[in-house]
Amino acid sequence: MAHTISIGSDVELLIAEESFRLSIVEASGDPEEGRISFGSPLGRALMGREEGDEVEVMAPGRPIKTKILHVY
Repeated sequence: MAHTISIGSDVELLIAEESFRLSIVEASGDPEEGRISFGSPLGRALMGREEGDEVEVMAPGRPIKTKILHVY
């Protein structure tokens, strides 16, 4: 059974051939510390998604494609 991303989830993402582990938090995030806000563009795109889903997020100037490797 796949886990659905919500506030408090830890996720492992594949972005540009590199994996990242991030926590989805309710308060303001700090990507350098591994925390992103659920209200950020990436956080909003991930909410309700599951392992294996691919997501495209518009970053300043260009879209970023990511794949959800694991939801903890």
